[in-house]
Amino acid sequence: MWRRDDRGQSESLGSLLLVAVFLVSATAVGAYTVPSVLDQQQPDGPLADIEIEAVDGEAVLVHAGGEPLDTASVDIVTRNGGEQRGSIEDRTVETLESQFRPGERATLDGGVGETTVIVIDTADNAVVAEETLQLPSGFQVAILDLDSGAVGEDLTVEYSVQNVDIEADTQDITLTIEDADGNTLIDDVVADDLQLDADEGTTEIESYEITDGYVPTAEVTVATDDDAATETVSIEDSPDPTGSVTVESPIFDGQDEFEVAYEFEHLESAFLRVENEAGDEFELNVDDPDGSGTENIDADDVPIADETITATLSEADGGAELATDATTVSAAGALTVQPDIHAGMDSFDIALDTGTDGWLVVTHDGSEYETAADSDETVTVAAADVGGLTAGDDVSATFYESDDRDVALASDSTEVREPERPSFSDLSVSDDSFFALIVFREGYTVDYAVADPDDQFESVEVDFEKEGSAQSRSSGAPTDSLEYRDWYSYGSDYEITISLYDQQGEVESERVVIEDTADGDDPEIPE
Repeated sequence: MWRRDDRGQSESLGSLLLVAVFLVSATAVGAYTVPSVLDQQQPDGPLADIEIEAVDGEAVLVHAGGEPLDTASVDIVTRNGGEQRGSIEDRTVETLESQFRPGERATLDGGVGETTVIVIDTADNAVVAEETLQLPSGFQVAILDLDSGAVGEDLTVEYSVQNVDIEADTQDITLTIEDADGNTLIDDVVADDLQLDADEGTTEIESYEITDGYVPTAEVTVATDDDAATETVSIEDSPDPTGSVTVESPIFDGQDEFEVAYEFEHLESAFLRVENEAGDEFELNVDDPDGSGTENIDADDVPIADETITATLSEADGGAELATDATTVSAAGALTVQPDIHAGMDSFDIALDTGTDGWLVVTHDGSEYETAADSDETVTVAAADVGGLTAGDDVSATFYESDDRDVALASDSTEVREPERPSFSDLSVSDDSFFALIVFREGYTVDYAVADPDDQFESVEVDFEKEGSAQSRSSGAPTDSLEYRDWYSYGSDYEITISLYDQQGEVESERVVIEDTADGDDPEIPE
């Protein structure tokens, strides 16, 4: 059985027991009070003021003051459903120097949704800064451009979608347009089940016709399950219809037809009326897709003798007038632009027989030359005065009563053609070789004549080539004889090449190549 023990203990043993109790207690308290480095900042860490901010959807470290941090001994921990830890050099977008100094900023790579960021100084095992941020997640959307246009035109929306998460996802993308009162004008699923990998993005463009139901101001919203972007767009009022019409000028008595050009905007169609002073009319409803065109009016429909021709463009038959133009028919005079003009000519002639003195205007490829001229004069115009002559372009001339160009008396035009290249009109080759006793030689004579209607000829060149030697003869005369002699040779095989050159180079079609033996028999010229 248990019983009480009344025997006493010595003083030394009691002291030892007290020390043992103290050590056990101190060990237990110490184990309880040592903090985790991630939960409590140590007092011996660096004296640096590091701020953690969300900027444009990203976590940014800002060194706001205090001591610089050695980047080699700084780690970054992020927590958002899991925990990631790495050095500041690996976890930031920028390339950092050896120290992170006051005034510097560093953008963290990664982090979506609710993210806790912890900055740790590993040298002192101390937490320098800690902050919880709300960062973007999922499909983020931005409106890049709005082309507002006007009523009757298209509203174009350019937008981007970026999956900022760490996993692939699929979402619908919607686009809505509302007026200032919140009434929905457009509600469209612009992307059905759009699939994007992690950190993948796309840019798209959508267009919508602006009808009369739109108001001057509207809000455009592009949305995903995670984000939305809204921009306000101003829409111009429907513009008034506009148009222009131009009657050909000059028109001369006796022409078979004349032109009327028109153009209109902000209308699906317009109405054109052309008439003379006697009331003869030509009418047409014009609905060209591009809103412009040209009509050739026959003189049988609208006679032009001694008349003023007027053209009117209206919104519709009997509708509001958009534009009008008129041309007074000129008495027929005689003006002739030289009919045969080719590129490369130095000048050309314009012959006048107008019955009165006046003012001559000559145009070619955007260049213009003008001068006073007598009624029966032939005017020579330098090609340089109209910018040179280009094949395929027209040389046009109009003779006016005076230099104010109000009344035209006559006109004419000629298309510039390519120059005709020279050719051989006559060509013969004689073999002048002979052998007599101890005297012998090889020789040829080339006789030619060149047809050169456009004065393009430059030269003729003949090459005489045999084994071991070659010689050339040339002439700049359009008619000539070219000779070749080689004494104390006989019976060699020759290749004779005859070439014709003009201002453009060799006329390939006129090249003649003859194979011949120098034996006194004249060679045949190939076809």
